[in-house]
Amino acid sequence: MSEHDDAELCDSLLRQIERYVSQHLPPAERLRLDASGVDSGDITRDLREAVGLVHAFLPGGTSLFTRYRVAELLGRVDLSVATSLLATLLALDPIVVGGTDQQREIWVSRVADGWTLAYCATEPRGGSDLSRLETAAVPVADQRGDGYLLRGEKQWITNAGVAQAWMVLARAPAGPSWFIVDGPRQGLSVGAPEDKHGIRASNTASVMLDDVWVPRAALVGEREGMGLAQAAAVFGFTRVIVGAFALGGGWAALEAAVRHSQRRKIGGVRLCDMPSFTHKLLLPQLVQLELGRAQVEAAISVHAREGRSEAFAVEGAAAKYLASEAANFAASSALQAFGGSGYSRGYMVEKICRDLRITKIYEGTSEVLEGIVGRDTWRQFRVVAATSNGQGIGDRLLESTADPLLRLGVELLGELCVGFERQGLQRNSHCILELGALAAKVRAGVALSQGCRFSTLGAEVTQAIARIAARDVVLSALDAYGRLVNGSVSAPGGPAPLAWTRVFEVQRGRFEDAELSTRALIDRFAE
Repeated sequence: MSEHDDAELCDSLLRQIERYVSQHLPPAERLRLDASGVDSGDITRDLREAVGLVHAFLPGGTSLFTRYRVAELLGRVDLSVATSLLATLLALDPIVVGGTDQQREIWVSRVADGWTLAYCATEPRGGSDLSRLETAAVPVADQRGDGYLLRGEKQWITNAGVAQAWMVLARAPAGPSWFIVDGPRQGLSVGAPEDKHGIRASNTASVMLDDVWVPRAALVGEREGMGLAQAAAVFGFTRVIVGAFALGGGWAALEAAVRHSQRRKIGGVRLCDMPSFTHKLLLPQLVQLELGRAQVEAAISVHAREGRSEAFAVEGAAAKYLASEAANFAASSALQAFGGSGYSRGYMVEKICRDLRITKIYEGTSEVLEGIVGRDTWRQFRVVAATSNGQGIGDRLLESTADPLLRLGVELLGELCVGFERQGLQRNSHCILELGALAAKVRAGVALSQGCRFSTLGAEVTQAIARIAARDVVLSALDAYGRLVNGSVSAPGGPAPLAWTRVFEVQRGRFEDAELSTRALIDRFAE
């Protein structure tokens, strides 16, 4: 289903979710679940059944644009509920990507009927680095038939204690493979629920596998060694969804800060009328959130054209990185805006701030994602430079924008890559992370200049926000060049600095765009 032919279904889903939330998940109930640490699994199942969310997220159910809209709303409501739902869909995805026809038929049907699944990949020593996988799958043939014994431990597994089935990644003789552990089995045990910093109403626990026997039919795709490829195919999709969760939570925090600023007065003046408040605790957060939104939508557009391609995986990594960083920035700033009230339990902004912290960790930490984007940026630079003797990295991005601000940003990214080549900085892992962070912002800046499909502030304001973001990008590029390229030279005569006068010249007009964007945001939530 394309992103253009399910708008009516999308609107219907959003209305049904809002109706369910208003009846069953008012703010007081969400705070109670968080304070008690009670698993929200029953609520998640009720929501799935009442709204038909699982059907919407199953293959062919809706477009990825609609899933993004639904995920953003769920993240805005409660990240515990959103995470519990995602875990089931994440666990199903290896079957959708690489399972046999029979496996797909059985498990898509079961999830549609309300089964809760757990995705068991992370391990105590290797974390989310799947190359360090230690859980083993040992082939056996006995009176039970041909099968495997699963041995190992998984950690930080969402839904582990409430699942009806566990999707386990283990190292088989031919390589990492996914196995379906259907229902409680001898040797499988689940640890106590983790006492987490945030998303406390989502069950998280360890899973111990002590010679758990599964039949050969439990091997996803009935072919060993495909597990990492299947996991990689999943990540692009799930990272877009987590990015959407983060956008929802970030906007909930920003809205709370805006509404607070309209009520709170200091010396008879509302906070929302003080630039010292709005230009520090509202405007930068707005810019970063919409930059994240633009990258999420850009990743979805790549998926619509190319499916689960390598390009989509990189764009999804950039989307999740930017959206989660922006959301955490917005939530921390909202807590600051509320002062002592924001730091106290019982206020929603405090809960949102704790909940959103996980979005920088699960489905790939921010550092892992910076590395993915950084290495891809360097690879593109090397490939194009080898064939054209040019800077290379910006060719596609330059074709995508006529905006002089962004063209300067793209050019500076290319110059940074040239500086990396000259100084050999591509061999420094920290420098690759910095390159990835900048490249993600450049990609998103180009996308934002073309407009956000689901921005709530209108085209004129979105363009003002895009110009602010582009100015920030070129400043970041200049900073990165100075710190990394020039900073790696220990004696005079090294690389000359970039033409910094151009970077400073394009800052003109920032105040006008800032004022337009800030007033539009405050008016959006006028009481």
